[in-house]
Amino acid sequence: MRLSTSSGETAVTSDNPQLLHTLQDSRLNGREVRLEGERTSGGEFSVSHLFVVRDGKLYRLRYYCHVCNIPATEPGRCVCCQRPTELEEIPLDQVTPDMVLVP
Repeated sequence: MRLSTSSGETAVTSDNPQLLHTLQDSRLNGREVRLEGERTSGGEFSVSHLFVVRDGKLYRLRYYCHVCNIPATEPGRCVCCQRPTELEEIPLDQVTPDMVLVP
């Protein structure tokens, strides 16, 4: 996977499949994101955490089914009703330890 950055395109990888699935979510296309991680010896960027940046503030992401009240850590269908989950942005200052979020 490749992301466009201010300095050009960068190859992105992660050991976390949920994070990779989230990075492939078309709902994030054109959005400003902050990726935390480290450069690999092969020159790729290995992502460990993902944030959305809006109006200078950081947001964590989760996928949520409002019908079943079930959160998920990657895009897809609800594990219960099979409806598509909604992408939600949670302001960083409102995140609590018990929340299920994209890494």
